[in-house]
Amino acid sequence: MPALKGCHSYGATKDEDYPEILIDSLPIPDIVEGLPERAATLSTLLAGARKLESVGADFMVMPCNTAHLFYPD
Repeated sequence: MPALKGCHSYGATKDEDYPEILIDSLPIPDIVEGLPERAATLSTLLAGARKLESVGADFMVMPCNTAHLFYPD
């Protein structure tokens, strides 16, 4: 099972050995349709990033390809 291979890089053998993962799924405006209203989308994305930072996250993942348009901001 290749998917499990990466889990062993943590040396995990029990549930408590795995890293904590926090998922914050943001209800953002439709990005493609809302590009003209960029400020509202950017505000929502930044608030989500700040929330993750406030709980100690040292990185985040944006699985939405279009949301990456806002990455430089």
